[in-house]
Amino acid sequence: MAEYDDMDDGAEHEDDAIDPGSTLAKLMAENAALKDQAMRYAAEAENTRRRAERESNDARAYAIQKFARDLLDASDNLSRAVQHAARGDKFDPHMHQAVTEQPAEGVPPGGVVQVLQAGYELFGRIVRPAMVAVTPKGAGASADMSAEASATSEGANPYSQDDQGAAGSTVNAKA
Repeated sequence: MAEYDDMDDGAEHEDDAIDPGSTLAKLMAENAALKDQAMRYAAEAENTRRRAERESNDARAYAIQKFARDLLDASDNLSRAVQHAARGDKFDPHMHQAVTEQPAEGVPPGGVVQVLQAGYELFGRIVRPAMVAVTPKGAGASADMSAEASATSEGANPYSQDDQGAAGSTVNAKA
């Protein structure tokens, strides 16, 4: 019976024998396919990362666009209100910078006709004076014009506040 047992073992081994060449070829093909698949997944992940980064940068850059558009509407309304409110105000050399003279009806001589560029104040200090157009001091009569001409030829400021003296002539020694 020992012979019979030996024969069975040999027959089993012959059936279980694997062709090493075909197995190796199959494993190499599977390995190449898995490498290709891994490369594709890596490339797709990199593309997704780049796309997410680009979209994030675009969102960051353009997210403020709607806010800026709304802010410009508010700024335009505020500018119109400031220009309308300033019309007819007395020229103040501490707050205004006269850029041009412009005759206007209903505005007293030396008054602000138009705000060309808004001025800004921060905690009571002027950051930038408003650039304004003012009416000529002698706009009322020709006699006033000749008086203004003689005053300007003498070096006086025609836009100074008459009741306070020349603009900027007061000096605070404690400051």
